[in-house]
Amino acid sequence: MDIETRNYALYCRIRKKAGASQAEWAKLYSLGSKSVQQIVSAKEREEKAVNNAEALAASLLSYLIDEGYDVKGMTFDEYGNISFIPEKSP
Repeated sequence: MDIETRNYALYCRIRKKAGASQAEWAKLYSLGSKSVQQIVSAKEREEKAVNNAEALAASLLSYLIDEGYDVKGMTFDEYGNISFIPEKSP
């Protein structure tokens, strides 16, 4: 599998695994700031490539999901640092 195909599949699979809408996913990838949902949509239609950093971020989010965290509820401080990641409800 080539890198572009791998990154695309990883990005889409993890968004679905997270149960995140395109808007929620875009918010995560913009470190909590207002974002443009169209970018996520374009990536999922393969109109815009998923780069290695985005694939890595998706992989890390997948790990957090597997560890019991609700990544959709992550919050960020004004500098883009993660300030809180809630645990999933049982």
